[in-house]
Amino acid sequence: MHLDGPDADDLARALSGPQLEIPEDSLDEALTVRLRRNGFLVDRDEDEVALIRERYWAARGNAPVVLLITTTMDCNLGCYYCYESRSPDALRIGDVEAVVEIARERLGRQAKRSLHVDWYGGEPMMNLEFLEQASSALQSFCAEEGIAYHASAISNGTHWPADVGPFVARHKIREVQISFDGLKRNHDRRRRFRSGRRPSEDASSFDLAADLVDELLRHTRVDVRFNADPGNADDLAGFIDFAAARGWFTAPFPCVFMVARLAAYSERSAFMRRREISDEEYEALLEVARTKLPADAQDAQDVAAGFPLPKTSVCGALAPDSTVIGSDGLEYRCGLQVGEAQRAVGRFGEQREGETFADREWWQQFDPTLAETCSACSFLPVCWGGCPKRHLDQSRVDLDREGRFWRTNLPRLIAAGFGEEPPAGFAYTEADQFRSTARSARRPRAV
Repeated sequence: MHLDGPDADDLARALSGPQLEIPEDSLDEALTVRLRRNGFLVDRDEDEVALIRERYWAARGNAPVVLLITTTMDCNLGCYYCYESRSPDALRIGDVEAVVEIARERLGRQAKRSLHVDWYGGEPMMNLEFLEQASSALQSFCAEEGIAYHASAISNGTHWPADVGPFVARHKIREVQISFDGLKRNHDRRRRFRSGRRPSEDASSFDLAADLVDELLRHTRVDVRFNADPGNADDLAGFIDFAAARGWFTAPFPCVFMVARLAAYSERSAFMRRREISDEEYEALLEVARTKLPADAQDAQDVAAGFPLPKTSVCGALAPDSTVIGSDGLEYRCGLQVGEAQRAVGRFGEQREGETFADREWWQQFDPTLAETCSACSFLPVCWGGCPKRHLDQSRVDLDREGRFWRTNLPRLIAAGFGEEPPAGFAYTEADQFRSTARSARRPRAV
């Protein structure tokens, strides 16, 4: 709704202030209907947090079936920030049948008719034999059962087969994520070939990845991820120019660009706390991306854009019918936990008597609407608590950062919905974000 004039100012103050009781007949009937429909006016005894909870659990149940398959933990690169173990663990041809059975069981739970497979590692292409066999078996199963099948891959872009186009078509890959750590000098320093893994004496991981993106964009979408740290942040503008010059934004399948902050993604990479760029620096990089990137190239997950609407989907880690298949024979909920056996939620194939998985129940029961902070947060409908792994890890630093992100960006997103800009430097305060006891005497209020 876009209202103008003094009445709009009065209404805005009312909506932004403490909870008010408004007589049913005190507003124009048409206005009352619109305010009710959009959730600004609710009945006195209506529990809005309960309504959000209902939508959240419906979204979990309706989430699509996704198998993130870790073909191997091995990798040909040795990135300094890597949170993976780089162990020799790899799935074998003998595991293909078990993987198909996982797909059959997950799809059968609610008779879902679509399967998405995400090839993951390590570097997934370093176990190409398994990928070829498993992909073929999964596609055959889906064809027999009348189930739609599609796939994606997360790769460093340096170890692909030569037949890129046929490979993409053969495995129904509709998107590939390729990461860059700055322009060539910084990227090659950060993404060095491990001993004995360099394909030729003068091979550059940057050049190999860039050449692969050139080719992939003729056949499928590529999510180009720029990993920022204090040493390469200044490369962002130049890298976007590099991508534009290569034609990545105008290719047959234009790339989508995301800016990521290198961070302590898991327990194994806790040392990265000392190497993270600040919130202010990250916001500045997001602004560079918003300014320089074509609108269609901006990734909504990493470069917040568009009017903030209530969430209707959940992170794949919360989808009950999805799973992460580790190359160690274990199942996980989050890809960032692969290789951390203490975080596993199950084992596929051969079972071990008496084996228990401490995190399984936590993932099954996680509900941000019941969390102490989230249940009192005014951003709950558009956030749903953010990354669930941060809640599992009880990472106060990351959870506080999530709140700061929304306090800073939500005003801009709301204003942009009306073609406007918020006042320079404006951000919501913690008092705006979290409803105090005085403001929610009857129950928490979500707006």
